[in-house]
Amino acid sequence: MITPYKLPLILGNELVGVITSIGKNVKEFKVGDRVYAMCEKAFAEYVAINHKYIAKVPEYLKDDEAACVPLASLTFLQAIKLMNAKNENSIFISGASGSF
Repeated sequence: MITPYKLPLILGNELVGVITSIGKNVKEFKVGDRVYAMCEKAFAEYVAINHKYIAKVPEYLKDDEAACVPLASLTFLQAIKLMNAKNENSIFISGASGSF
């Protein structure tokens, strides 16, 4: 496996939500920003996460769509890296990692 998980494991690692507070040194985000991320405790109501691991959700995505992006994107990037893909390659990944 690419990511070795340790048991016991809490299911769910993708999240989408609104920032309710930020650290004093965080400049890229503000309270109220809608963000998504991967996090070990994504089933929690509130999550504390390093700002380096979140991204703003594009306006056109609904929450249920946005919550599927982090893992599928990571799977795609890992596949490209493992395949040593080049710009001129054509690659088809069906369903990425099965999100949504």
